[in-house]
Amino acid sequence: MRISTWTALGLFAAAALACAEARSADNPRHADFGEMPRGHSGIASKYPGDAGIERDPDVLLVEDFEHGRAEAFRKKWKNIGGEKHMKFVDDAPGGSAGTKSVQMEAQLGRNSGGHLFTYVKDSDVLFARLYAKFERGSGPIHHFCEIRGERDRTGWPAGAAGVVPRGDERFFTMFDFKKRDKVDFTKCEVMFYTYWQHMKGKWGTNYLPKERFHPQYDKWHCFEWMLKANSAPDADDGEQAMWADGELLMRMTGFKWRSTNKLKCNTFWLKYYVTDHSTTVKTNRMRFDHVVVARKYVGPIAKKTAARLEAVSSEAATAEEAAAAREASGKAIAEKEAARLYQMARQAERMGQRVVAKQLYEQIVEKYPGTGVAAKARRELSRWAPPASEREPEGGER
Repeated sequence: MRISTWTALGLFAAAALACAEARSADNPRHADFGEMPRGHSGIASKYPGDAGIERDPDVLLVEDFEHGRAEAFRKKWKNIGGEKHMKFVDDAPGGSAGTKSVQMEAQLGRNSGGHLFTYVKDSDVLFARLYAKFERGSGPIHHFCEIRGERDRTGWPAGAAGVVPRGDERFFTMFDFKKRDKVDFTKCEVMFYTYWQHMKGKWGTNYLPKERFHPQYDKWHCFEWMLKANSAPDADDGEQAMWADGELLMRMTGFKWRSTNKLKCNTFWLKYYVTDHSTTVKTNRMRFDHVVVARKYVGPIAKKTAARLEAVSSEAATAEEAAAAREASGKAIAEKEAARLYQMARQAERMGQRVVAKQLYEQIVEKYPGTGVAAKARRELSRWAPPASEREPEGGER
């Protein structure tokens, strides 16, 4: 069969276009955790209870709900949905410097929950950290919270479901839940629901961590996720990552989020969205607290007992408060060191090194007498009876 010149040229052009599209596409994939932050190694570690965290130069947004007034919402958030289904409650995560949180409610057939939406300063990377508590008996969620890059700041959440966004227009990733049941929320699993220019279909792509994480009822969970834009339009080095209760669950790379570096991460949407597509449960409630959006990893709330001296700022603390902070910090360090020596002593006993263990117990009592660990060391010493083989011979050496 002979092929005309024009047909050959057409086939060549089609092949060239296909190759160009293949080269322009990205390759999202799971990546090694490497030196990614985790646990109490983030911004929050410098601000026990999150007190004063809004002063950190890398923090862009803080909402702790301590104001307890809807008017304060309107000053901070560009768009509020379902406000009449929200209320402030006296409940906060452990270690919090505050006492309040916000509760959102979704009644099937009446409303779909609530949301708080706003913009932050443009950035090539954003981290969002929040605490969430799901009331026992509440059903699975349709959609949860998200970080976005938006070209147009309209002041309200732009409808984006079922549309592949242009690379100069929008990208976003949602900390969401894979629905496994329409009644029991604890059977769901955390995941990313992601929209960007090279997604394969018109609906967002689901990405689940290799180690699955199921939310629990009536427990404050610390959720955090990150979106890092690609460094250049033709670079596929964009990333996303997620944490739950300080544990790094997933890191992904290979995204070409944007086709222009003018498009930045700049939008945060706190959302509790429940519909009859997600659940058959009629009444659904959850609580949010300690929302922080930043340029760096935030991490879980730092406990007050582990307060660093830097947390007591010179302009806000009296000399008496500073002295109390130093004393508390010294006690915490002493307890930690005494506990370390105690574990070494127990290990020595298990290895048959009883003399070494005794010396370590004595060191704890001598150096850290006021600690709780010292009391345990004294009890060990009171029962001390070294075997005959380890006793010194009577009458000197033989």
